[in-house]
Amino acid sequence: RADLHEAQANDAYWHGLFGGIYLPHLRRAVFNAILRLEAQLDRITARPVLETSDLDMDGIGELLYHNHTLQLIIRPAPSAAVVEWDCYALRHNLGDTLARRDEAYYDRIRHGAAAHEAPSEGIASAHDRISFKTDISAEDLTPDATPCHSFQEWIDESAVTYSESSLPDAPHFSGGVADEWAVSKRYTLVENHLTVDYRIESARKRVEAQRFRSRLFLAMPSCDGPAGQFFANGQSQGGFGSPIRGEATWEIVLEDAVMGGKIVLHFNPPVRWQSAPHLTVSQSEAGFEKIMQALRLDLDWSVQTGKAHTILIQAEVVAHG
Repeated sequence: RADLHEAQANDAYWHGLFGGIYLPHLRRAVFNAILRLEAQLDRITARPVLETSDLDMDGIGELLYHNHTLQLIIRPAPSAAVVEWDCYALRHNLGDTLARRDEAYYDRIRHGAAAHEAPSEGIASAHDRISFKTDISAEDLTPDATPCHSFQEWIDESAVTYSESSLPDAPHFSGGVADEWAVSKRYTLVENHLTVDYRIESARKRVEAQRFRSRLFLAMPSCDGPAGQFFANGQSQGGFGSPIRGEATWEIVLEDAVMGGKIVLHFNPPVRWQSAPHLTVSQSEAGFEKIMQALRLDLDWSVQTGKAHTILIQAEVVAHG
């Protein structure tokens, strides 16, 4: 009951001047309680390993796929992407992030104080003051064109869409890009490992190299602080708060002392990649500021028409101690 009440703490469910849903640590505390509660309920009454439920009540069912260690919530169409990625040992949702939306207070940032002068009498409230805790550009206010879900794919600039799914024992999706490319994607959970395997092929006879890309959004609790460390092929790349680019990488490790664990990503074949902090603009009593919501990780492989390609991503979620 205590976990249920903590999961209902209202601070993370609203948005306004003093924080709310834009503050990752508030959302994280709620998810922490939800996952503690869910793990206890699963010990009382076991759920099916794979089931469909309309969790967000939009009329379209999501897939819930879980074992005793990890849980994926997948939105089948059009991207077959992971909306929620829970680790029960860490009591953490790796998919806990926000897309950038066009907020009403963005107009005050764009037009400045002159367009929103405080009343001539009295002291301006925190709602009327125009101040900045961090530099904010027009690009920072641009809404995201796609949801911030993990394992979304593109071939060159065209999004891969999935229209068919089969669920014998694990989620398996089929789709592609127009009539040019066929793509299948399968998720598999074994203990604390998630495996995502792709098969990509094109029937076009003319040989041409294109790029197959997959994007992940990973909610790392240390954000851009010193407790987060990024490693590629065993070499330190620094923290999560700066853009990084790498090539021919077979292993990426994301260590997070605040989370109390790490994510170990293996790739076959090796991957070209780039990462960057995913930032949103929030309003606080101290002014407008950018807040890191997640680490965005873009993965890139070369694929060639006229032949089939198999790509494998394996993610191990490790809890320290």
